[in-house]
Amino acid sequence: MRPFPHLLSIALAMLIFAEVSVGQLMNELPDQFRALPLTAPVVLDPQTLLSVIRSVPSSPRNISGSCWGKFKYMINHPVTDPALRAFFSNSGKGINELGDYMECTDNPETRYMMLTIGGLPMAICLGICGPAECHKEDYDSLRQDIASLINETISKMMPKDSGFKINIRKENVAFSDVEQTTKEGAATGMGLVVTLSVLGLLVLACIMATVYVMQRSGESEKAATDPDQKKSALERVARCFDLGKNYGQLLTDDARHDQTLKVFDGIRVLSIVWIAYGHSYSSALGLPMQNPQDIAPFVTEFSKAHLYNATYSVDVFFFLSGFFLSFIALQQLARGSFTWQIYLHRLIRLYPALLVTFFGAIYILPALGDGPLYWRIYGAPEQCYDIWHYIFLFIYNFRDRATGCIGWVWYLANDFQFFVFTPPILWLINKSRKLGLIVLITILCASYTVQFPIAYKYNHSANILKQNDKYNQFYYEAPWARCPTYILGILSGYLYVQYKSGKTPEGNFMRKIAGSFKAHRLLRAIFYVVGIVGMFFTVHALYWMIKYSTTMPQIYDIVYVVFSRTVFIIFMVMLVLPQILGAGSCLKALLANRAMAVVGKLTYGQYLIHILIIMHGYYRGYRSLHFEYKYFMFMSWGFILLSYLCAFSMFLFVELPMFNLEVEFLRQRRRAIALPAKSATEGEEKPMLKD
Repeated sequence: MRPFPHLLSIALAMLIFAEVSVGQLMNELPDQFRALPLTAPVVLDPQTLLSVIRSVPSSPRNISGSCWGKFKYMINHPVTDPALRAFFSNSGKGINELGDYMECTDNPETRYMMLTIGGLPMAICLGICGPAECHKEDYDSLRQDIASLINETISKMMPKDSGFKINIRKENVAFSDVEQTTKEGAATGMGLVVTLSVLGLLVLACIMATVYVMQRSGESEKAATDPDQKKSALERVARCFDLGKNYGQLLTDDARHDQTLKVFDGIRVLSIVWIAYGHSYSSALGLPMQNPQDIAPFVTEFSKAHLYNATYSVDVFFFLSGFFLSFIALQQLARGSFTWQIYLHRLIRLYPALLVTFFGAIYILPALGDGPLYWRIYGAPEQCYDIWHYIFLFIYNFRDRATGCIGWVWYLANDFQFFVFTPPILWLINKSRKLGLIVLITILCASYTVQFPIAYKYNHSANILKQNDKYNQFYYEAPWARCPTYILGILSGYLYVQYKSGKTPEGNFMRKIAGSFKAHRLLRAIFYVVGIVGMFFTVHALYWMIKYSTTMPQIYDIVYVVFSRTVFIIFMVMLVLPQILGAGSCLKALLANRAMAVVGKLTYGQYLIHILIIMHGYYRGYRSLHFEYKYFMFMSWGFILLSYLCAFSMFLFVELPMFNLEVEFLRQRRRAIALPAKSATEGEEKPMLKD
């Protein structure tokens, strides 16, 4: 093995993991080396490293001549060379220490690099203030040596009963040229100007439209009494951007909505808050913490299972999407008002806010901060340019796993894919109820059947400490694994339509259940208790999965992975079923109030924006954080509130104006699927589906 890469990798590994005091190190250094200004714990052994480098007569392979020459100069001039001084004083001196980023970047003779160790449930980083002549390619030659050393060293930090096995590969070790990435990110100034200009024009259009509508309010009242007077195209457009009208739409609770379904407003709000809270926690795991050894025990605590298992809230949205699409489309099919233009309506609904998020992520967010961790945000434009079509064609869940851009849109891709295939199935149900239901049940069973061999092959585990790189690709983001809860939503919407009609066997059965709920308070209480307890233990069962992962048979883990999300949704349906069937009122005050209806309309914007807020909040720091739950909790709620503030602005200035333009100029009728300004859906006519 080449001496230079091997010894330097050992030095970097020691710099990360060892704990040697300044006094111990100074006793081991030669006399001329003690003049270095070492004022903090340093764990590098320069004597061994320098003696080996001295013995190498020529530049090793994969190391540039300029980098090698600089290191040789540092060896021969250890006291006077400023680069060597900076290497000791401005580099990180322990696990997840970032060093002095500002001092290193201000020094023309040094270059700030970030060493990142992946493949772990928490971040392992080290800030390196190396010679300016050494670039990313020079450090990359050390990756294999570092990976081998870390596999042995970091295992000592993990709890023995965690079931976690160290398997750091060369691909998990990455060096990032923070300075170069920052410069490249700052060079996208024209994109920032264009993005801010477009957003500014939207805001200006809304303000001007509001003023215009206010000035013409008198003429509008006169036009209302004169049916022959039509609005001009300019006035129609202005009313679409009118902030007063849009704000009123946000606060309006239309009485035409099916009031029993308003309980889903609260479910929607609680679920998106749960998602944001979980993302704040998972993002914190990706940060370099001063005390990473405290994170693993935190993950195994019973009371914290709702954080690292917040992914169940995503299945709530899959269920709601399937439910409302089924409920509305089946009614429209029965009364002959269904139109296949729903796909166009859906795209118009999704694209405006998605475009704002996309360009905000690659242009606006990088301009809002700087620091040793902000390079992760600066690196977004390059990858986004390469895979933008995966985002806007809603096939992000089939992208190359080596790339990523606003990665949380995997949900949007799955949801739209389900949306594309659902209307034909609903049309079939409307024509032949039995055949359509057989198709749905077949897809549901096929999903479970496919998941088992895939989970066994790739050893999928619910334990986040054991999840491998195939977990997201073949399970978490895979449509064949996420469609069951969506199908449950479709079936639930179908049953609710039958309940409203009461003219089919299914409808009569649902009405009997509703009658039982109304007649027996104890039965309602049983459903409430079973629903809450079932949801709680489905989520917190992961605690036992982690605790007994070393002795638990693999089949238990696989069964939990495959069926737990479906079970969670079934318990949630049990919780809200009495309320939906008009027999319960205990959830109405909590979930079906006006505040939930208003906040629920901001869900889409909050979903798109909240991770950008989290990234900015976490990555802009110059020092690694000390992990404490109280600090994390306050940060998380701050992120959530800021996300809702941004979602409110995007709703008024982007989402509603585009929606109003579609209603005003494209739609023949106002009734369509997934109105953004309405919190629930209409249920006016009661169809009778054919056998």
